[in-house]
Amino acid sequence: MKACFRPFLPVALICSAFLLPRSFSQDDEPRTREISIRVIDRAALGVSTYGPMDSTATMSTRDFRLTHGDLRLSTPQGRSIALRFTAKQVTLERSGQLREFLGRNGILPDANATSTVYDLNPYLATIQEIAPGTQLRIPALEIVSETESPKLPMKPVIALINDGTLKANLREALKRFRTILNKKQKTLSPDAKRGLTEVDQAFSAIEGDQVPSSHEMLGLAAANLATLLEMLNSVTPKSSEEFTTRLMPIKAAVSGMVEAAQRGNPDVPVTVHTWKDGEEVSRFKVCYVEEGLYRQNCASTFYKLSSPTTQLLTQGVTYMFWATEPDNEAKAISDTRKLNIRRQGQQLPDLDLTLVK
Repeated sequence: MKACFRPFLPVALICSAFLLPRSFSQDDEPRTREISIRVIDRAALGVSTYGPMDSTATMSTRDFRLTHGDLRLSTPQGRSIALRFTAKQVTLERSGQLREFLGRNGILPDANATSTVYDLNPYLATIQEIAPGTQLRIPALEIVSETESPKLPMKPVIALINDGTLKANLREALKRFRTILNKKQKTLSPDAKRGLTEVDQAFSAIEGDQVPSSHEMLGLAAANLATLLEMLNSVTPKSSEEFTTRLMPIKAAVSGMVEAAQRGNPDVPVTVHTWKDGEEVSRFKVCYVEEGLYRQNCASTFYKLSSPTTQLLTQGVTYMFWATEPDNEAKAISDTRKLNIRRQGQQLPDLDLTLVK
């Protein structure tokens, strides 16, 4: 059984002390993410196999608590306990200590838990190289009882599942993708077959929770998969060369996001400045889209107007950026810039757009 709740994940919260410390601001982008939990050790919690195990609520990572009550479970003796979620600030002295902290706070330290750590610490580059003394916010579990004061077992008792609905839809789309791919083998060129094999391997890593993932990354993966399904359905022997050309930037994006997630945080803050006649100017909307999906329609925009304006985007992906007037997204008023998004050490991506109209 699963318990589900939907949290709002703001762009920036209390961050790793050795990177760019920053506290929550009401101006940051409100992000929504579905998180499910699975109880993996009922015996350690002392709960009944047949007790109620479902709950739905909204959660904010400002305090990382369920806003519509705790998850209530039944014990074999008929008593009631509740699982309460919070965010705990910890100080790490070494990289491997994070897994220990997560486990001692009831959370299975897997890729989903790592994703939540990155959500809570968006400026954290990677959990693989943590400087001594780094302060992080981590998800933590508390047990609440109306009749006693139970202690949380010092080991994992629940597993987190991020964006379960989105991942389920992605799995269904992947089934269709693999079915159509098998049918189109004779139509595709050798280069296209090799490229699609690499894409399938990258999707498998996402599907199997082999790497941490952000909501932005999963949404981008789904958009690429939908485009590939459309391309595969319409490819013919005559259009095979065009198909291969369109495939290459999509392959680079999907493979790139997985490779980046293997190294660290799937997302990175990207800052854009808007300029005109050598001066930085403000109150313009910044549009962006992945290169392989580029159609210069302003489907995605930075949450705040320029300038500057900062947004969390998925690493390893090449995006196109341009500026528009706030009330006219259909018309670009700047140059269009292409940038492969990745963190270079402690340096974060930064981009200038020049207004031409």
